[in-house]
Amino acid sequence: MKQSIISVSFLAVAVANAQSAAWTQCGGSSWTGSMTCVSGYHCSYVNQWYSQCLPDDFCGQYASTTTGAYSLFNNLWGSGSATAGSQCTGLDGTSGNTIYWHTSWTWQGGSGNVKSYANAALIFTPKKLSTLSTIPTTWKYTYSNTNSMVANVAYDIFTSSTSSTSATPEYEIMIWLGAYGGAGPISSTGSAIASTYIDGIT
Repeated sequence: MKQSIISVSFLAVAVANAQSAAWTQCGGSSWTGSMTCVSGYHCSYVNQWYSQCLPDDFCGQYASTTTGAYSLFNNLWGSGSATAGSQCTGLDGTSGNTIYWHTSWTWQGGSGNVKSYANAALIFTPKKLSTLSTIPTTWKYTYSNTNSMVANVAYDIFTSSTSSTSATPEYEIMIWLGAYGGAGPISSTGSAIASTYIDGIT
């Protein structure tokens, strides 16, 4: 009888320790492996055939994670202007050149001041503007609460006179896709300094 109890005990430990590694499969139709992930990762549903171990949400001021063609940043660069609150960002998955991610926040106070700039940054080799004729891109986004927030959605492009990736950018170009709660561009007047025509939209 003693021997049987000891055998069951070891079996239970072995099963409990079986976890899917970072970025690997952890579920889906006909999946027979572990549905739990190693520490720091969670099992995220992708589709009925596949779930993947993805990093847990990160909440540090400059916390980030890199996957595929993108680096995802929490970026709380202006959090000091808030009187209270926090922000966390998480990776929901990737597919080819597409990244899925989310951010949640609870900022309070500091009206009119930017608290954070969560963003997904493309990892690429710098190119001369004169060599670019198009920059194909698609962005689908949603907000769960637009009644009590001040926020914007934008492409943020930095340019420099040198191709060095370590050089300090000299110009910043923001293409706003959405503005909520009276959010306005950073300028001396709080209004756009110029308008341009891109793909049929001013």
